[in-house]
Amino acid sequence: MTAKTAKTAATKTETTFTEAVEDAVEMASTAATDPAKAAEDVRARSEAWAKDAGDKARAAALKATEDFQASSATLLEAEMAAGTRGIELARTLVDARAEAAAKALKSGDLAEAVAVEQAYAKAAMETLTSGLREIAQIRMDAFKAATAPFAARATEAFGGFAKA
Repeated sequence: MTAKTAKTAATKTETTFTEAVEDAVEMASTAATDPAKAAEDVRARSEAWAKDAGDKARAAALKATEDFQASSATLLEAEMAAGTRGIELARTLVDARAEAAAKALKSGDLAEAVAVEQAYAKAAMETLTSGLREIAQIRMDAFKAATAPFAARATEAFGGFAKA
């Protein structure tokens, strides 16, 4: 937290506290002169607070529900993309394996067959590594996108005290 943020928070706290004290003094003064009016003021303030708190809670719940729905959709789409990429990767590796096996069987001698198998193993490892990186990136991007609304809500809720 920066010094400016801390000073702003302290000023807001002082203002809120000062306002609360002023309200309490006013309510005590009214209670001393007109207890019925004081009771009505307390009831009206309580109802207003409860309505405001309820409205804020409903709005927060609606935002959270929307965020969960959007995050679920994002993650589901990403898993489908990652699964599709995984199937494509498996197909590529199986096709390469079949091609290498056919070449090795058609080769004229053992040295050539070993060379074909070594080339296949190297290419397969590169293909597999690249494909798994792509799948991991799909999932990482989806995780970032899915959690972004929650990070925004945390920042909003804590008024700049939380770091995104």
